[in-house]
Amino acid sequence: MRRTDHYAHQIGLSKDNGEYEAFAARHPEHRIFLATDNAETQTHFARRFGERLVVTAQIGTDCSRAIAPNEVERHTPLSRDAVIDLFVCATAEVFKGSPWSSFSDAICHMRRVMRAAHREDEHELVEPPADAVLRVSNYLK
Repeated sequence: MRRTDHYAHQIGLSKDNGEYEAFAARHPEHRIFLATDNAETQTHFARRFGERLVVTAQIGTDCSRAIAPNEVERHTPLSRDAVIDLFVCATAEVFKGSPWSSFSDAICHMRRVMRAAHREDEHELVEPPADAVLRVSNYLK
């Protein structure tokens, strides 16, 4: 659940916690791996799901630092926690991404390439237009 440096969250298009809670409720047999960059989100889900929740690191410790919602630039490096989040999500049995998130898009692409995608995955992948390569190549001429 990308929230801090995420464009959709900045303009109010991110999903609320309820949609992710409902997704978790539809899969009670699974532990929940929460890949978030937001301390409030992490705390909320830890309280809601307890031992069922798994995170790479507590936000604000280790290499992670949440940024304020009104900050638009990323102030954190691509840390090992983000890389771990990426690969755990890519290999999860089921996955729910954040809309308009390049992080979630990358996971979705990885799941497809690795043939790990599941029919119950929930992520709307924003595909580039069919003529995107042609338009870029024309621009570079």
